[in-house]
Amino acid sequence: MSAYMIFDVRRGDDRDAMKPYGEKVMSTLEPYGGKIIAASDDVVVREGDWDFDRILIVEFPSMEAAQAWYDSPEYQEILPIRLKANSDQMVIVDGLSAD
Repeated sequence: MSAYMIFDVRRGDDRDAMKPYGEKVMSTLEPYGGKIIAASDDVVVREGDWDFDRILIVEFPSMEAAQAWYDSPEYQEILPIRLKANSDQMVIVDGLSAD
């Protein structure tokens, strides 16, 4: 069953600080079957408050693959760049089965 990693991104003041992360993150996703399926600065808030600059959704083939990617040495090497540059929230959720 697919799993989805959802990032609510609040950008820091230094936009250039994320460049090294952006240059490397795609190559870390590929071995785990991760692919970005949605990314936008333009969200339509229909309910509640939205205090973020961007949303990003990454699809993985399974919850195990999503967690393995996050914990991988390749991603852990670049994760501090994102954590220092932005103030984000992230969750992982299982997708729905076809049944």
